Amino acid sequence: MMFKKKIRIILIKIILQFKRYQLNDSIIISSEPRGGSTWLMELIGKVPRTVINWEPLHIDFGVVPLQLGFGWRPKIKESSQNRAEFELFKNIFKLTVYSDWTIRYISLKQLISSKLVITKFVRANQILPWLTTTFDFNRKPIYLLRHPITTSKSQLINFGKFETQQLIEELDQSYKFRIPVGKNNDRYAKNAEYINSLPTRLERQIAMWCINNVEILNHKLSHKWLTIFYEDLVINPQDELSKILKELKIKSSLEIISSINFRRPSSSDFKGNYNSNSNEHLEGFLKEYDLDYLNKIQRIFDHFGLTKYTAYDAYPQK
Repeated sequence: MMFKKKIRIILIKIILQFKRYQLNDSIIISSEPRGGSTWLMELIGKVPRTVINWEPLHIDFGVVPLQLGFGWRPKIKESSQNRAEFELFKNIFKLTVYSDWTIRYISLKQLISSKLVITKFVRANQILPWLTTTFDFNRKPIYLLRHPITTSKSQLINFGKFETQQLIEELDQSYKFRIPVGKNNDRYAKNAEYINSLPTRLERQIAMWCINNVEILNHKLSHKWLTIFYEDLVINPQDELSKILKELKIKSSLEIISSINFRRPSSSDFKGNYNSNSNEHLEGFLKEYDLDYLNKIQRIFDHFGLTKYTAYDAYPQK
C-alpha cells in the first residue's frame, strides 16, 4: 500500500510539471478550522476538471518558507507589497509549489484533465483583504462561516483532545493565554488581558474565533469575497451548492449535483460525530449549555461586536 502511495505521488509530481493553471481562475475556500471547509471542498471537487490544493499554509507540512514567519494564523496587511509573499501565493494558486501534504487529495484521473485549482485554507481568513486587493480573481474567494460555539467546541475536542466537560470547567488562575507566534499578531496582544479574564476553555476559544473573524465579517472589502454560512449548506445543500457554483461562474449540470450524497460526512469527521439530522447537528449546543452559560458567551459576542450569530440561536442572523 505504501509503495502504491509513493508511486502515485511521484506520478502526480511529474504531471504537475506540465500543467499550466491560470492564476485568475483560482477557486479559493477559506474558513476556520472545523468550519466545514473540507466538506465544501469535497462538494466543489465533484465538478469535472478541478483539482484540490490542500492546506498549503500548514506550518509543518505546507509550502510557506519559515523566514516569512507566518505562524498558524497569519495576517497580511492590505498595503503590503512584499514580493516574497506575492510570489508565494501566486505559485500556490497556480499549483507550481506543493508538498506531499498539499497534493494528498489529488487523483491521477482528475489531474490529467484538470483546468481549475481549488485551494482550501483554514487559518487564512485574515489574508482575504490582502488577497482580493493584490490579485485580480475571476471568481470571488469563498469565506465559509460556521457558528462560533460549534466551531470552537469542535476545535477544542479534535485538536486539544479535551473532553466535553473540560470545555466549561473553570481554569486555574495560573492558566494564562499565550500570544501565538506569527505575522502581524498584534490583535492577540491587544486582547490578551480580556482573554485571560474568561474562566473557561470554550469562552476563550470563542473569543479567538471573534478575533479572527469579526473584522473580516465587517470589513469594507467584504463585497470582494463570497460569504457562505455552513448552516445554510447543511440545511439545503443542493440549492446552496448550485448557488455557489453559479457565483463562481462554474457551469454545473443537474446530473452532477443530483449524484452527490450530501448527507455523507466529510473526510475530516475524525471522531464520527456527524449527525445526519440537520437540525440536531446544528442545534445541539442549545440543549447542552444552560441559559447562564449562553449569556456569558453572548457577552463575548457583544464585546467584539459580533452580530451575525447569537448565543441563543443556531442559525446566522440575516
